[in-house]
Order: sequence, then structure tokens, then C-alpha cells
Amino acid sequence: MIPALYQQTLSSVREIVSRDAKSVCLTTDLWTSSQTESYIGVTAHYIDDNFEPQKILLGCKSFNESHTSANLTKALKNVTDEWNLTKKVNFAISDNARNIVKAIETDLGWKHYGCFAHSLNLIVQSALRPIEQLVENIKKIVAHFKRSTTATDMLLGYQLKNMTECGEPKRLIQQVPTRWNSTFFMLRRFLLLQEALKHCMALIERDWPNINTMEWELMGEVCTVLQPFEEVTSSISGDEYLTGSMVIVMTNCLTEICDDFLNKEEFALFNPTTKEIVTSLKNGLKERFVGVEHSKTFGLCTLLDPRFKLLLFKNEYAVTDLKRHVQSLIIGMITRDSSTDSTTQVEERSSSVVSAWNKDDLLKKSKPQGNALARAIRELQMYIDDEILPRKNLEGK
Repeated sequence: MIPALYQQTLSSVREIVSRDAKSVCLTTDLWTSSQTESYIGVTAHYIDDNFEPQKILLGCKSFNESHTSANLTKALKNVTDEWNLTKKVNFAISDNARNIVKAIETDLGWKHYGCFAHSLNLIVQSALRPIEQLVENIKKIVAHFKRSTTATDMLLGYQLKNMTECGEPKRLIQQVPTRWNSTFFMLRRFLLLQEALKHCMALIERDWPNINTMEWELMGEVCTVLQPFEEVTSSISGDEYLTGSMVIVMTNCLTEICDDFLNKEEFALFNPTTKEIVTSLKNGLKERFVGVEHSKTFGLCTLLDPRFKLLLFKNEYAVTDLKRHVQSLIIGMITRDSSTDSTTQVEERSSSVVSAWNKDDLLKKSKPQGNALARAIRELQMYIDDEILPRKNLEGK
């Protein structure tokens, strides 16, 4: 029954994709399991006729060949050929590994961009190197509480008796190596349970890693710095809404936040290690997202998002170039519309049917005047000058 249901579902989904997907954006990843088995996953994203975003997992298959660009090219093309999507790919997102980038850009000729969340993950992990030892010490403590039911019960019990203002008792969170924000969650929870942890660790006879007062303070500062980076990571990782228009906005916002941490008086007393981390974060953003505003794809996404438009662009040359690009697109649309109107008018004149609307000069006079460029400039400026729509958070508020 299961294979039959799979084939039935596969046929149904293929029919839907063939009908609705005019062009697709691919996301793909290659990873190795804990049993050293390699897999490749490919997902297609598109907008359907109802203007709703859709996503389809095209394949998640074992990948036993060596991870060369040639083998990756073959695997990706096999998947897209199977779904008849090879010529419909307008964009592809992956990590920044050279083999997959070469496969997508050079071998397949698709437009490619490195995953924003993956790049952000690399930036933060690199920036946190100055506190590697502190993180390792915290991981060891968390690991003990995760293994020991006695220690965990003691931790939860203390919270019930002495930390009722914190609500329901909370457990410690362990770091996941491949997700930087799991380090943030671990540090934040560890800091929140500081009082309970100190009490329990004092009662449990064990050779605990030492965490001094300065390190507790450093932990609080690092959590403050990482909070906006975690918000951006969560926002950009959504799959129920479009995220392309956020890339430029979030990059510039995070860069400004780093500048604030380094220059504003309220952060002047930050630990030197914290400042080192912030500097590394800022440099990482500049290095990995250099020229992001010059990307026609992300620039167009941002401009056409009524929450952002051009407000958060920093590079005037990029804005000017983007406006020219949009104007050329509008001119193309106007030209096509004009051609269609001319054909319609010829057909109407050749018709023998007499209509009250055939010679209505008032309607003709009300049409936009001027050449295509002037109309394009006016159309774009009207959109830019229109009111910005409010941005909602992840809860839709």
C-alpha cells in the first residue's frame, strides 16, 4: 500500500508542478549523516496562479559518489529533468562550497547565490572563537545535567521553590554544532538559570569547570550582541513567506547594529572580548556580503517589497543602477502592451460591428501621454513615493 500511495502522490504532485510552476527557485544541500552516509536534497519553490508561494521536495536521495562538481551537476540535472524543470530554474540557493557553486553556475548555467543563513552561520561561528573555551566549559556542565536525572530534578526543583517569577521550570539547552543560534540559546538559558545552576553545582560533588564572575558578565554581553543575529537567522529561515527582499535590509541593519555596539556610549563598558566579537561580526558581514546591493535579483526583490522599497539601501550608485534596471523592465511591459493595443485596434477597425465605443475620443485622451521612458520613470516614482506598508513580526503582529 505504501509504494502505491507514493506513486499516486508523486503523479499528482508532478501534474500540479507541471501546470503551476512557470519558473522555480531551487534550494539544495548535501550532508553526511552520523553513520557517514551522504545525501542530497533538492526543493523547488515557486508562485502559483493564486499568487501563493509553494514548495515541493523534488528529491532527497543517497549520494555515494565523490562530491565533485561533475557528480553534483549530474545529480541536480537528473532531479530537474525528472520533474521537467531544468529549463525553468531561474535561481538556485546552496551553501558556499566550491564544488556545488561550480556545478550550479558553470556547469548548469543557473543563477546562484550562497545561502544567507549559512553565510551568517559561518560569520557568527568565526566571531565566537575568542570564547571557545567558555563555550566548551558550559557544554560540559549542560551535558552532565542532560545525562543525570538527579541533577536535572534538582535544577527543576530549585526553580519551583525559588524562581517562581520565571514561570514554568526550564531545562538547559545543549549546543548543536551545525547551528550557531543553538550556541546562543544555550548561553541565554544558562544565564537565565544562573542562580539555580550555582546552587545545584555547589551541592553536587563533581569537578566542575570554573566559570568566574567576569565570564558570567561576558556571557550576558555576548547574548545581547547575538540577539539581533538570532532574530535575523529565524526570519530568513522561514519557508511560508518570501525572504529574498530581506537580504539587503538585514545585512545593512546588522552592520548598523554592530556600529552601535562599538560606538554608542551605553556599550562603552563592554568587555574587550565582546568588542572583539562585535568587530569580527561587522567585518564578516562586509566580507561575505560585499556588493549585495548591486545584485539585480535582491535589489529588485527589496524595491518591490512595499515594506522596504529603497529606504534601507546605503549605496547611491546601486540605487541609481537599480532604478535604471526597473525602468527598462517597465518600458518592456509598456512596449508589449502598446503592441497588443495596436493589434486590438486593427481588429476592431476591421470589424463590421458598429459600437458606441468605437469613436470615443475622451477615452483616448485619458491615456498616459509621453514616451515609454517618461511613463516608466513616472510609474516607478509614484510607487516609491507611495506609503510604506508596516512590517509584521514572526507572530504576524
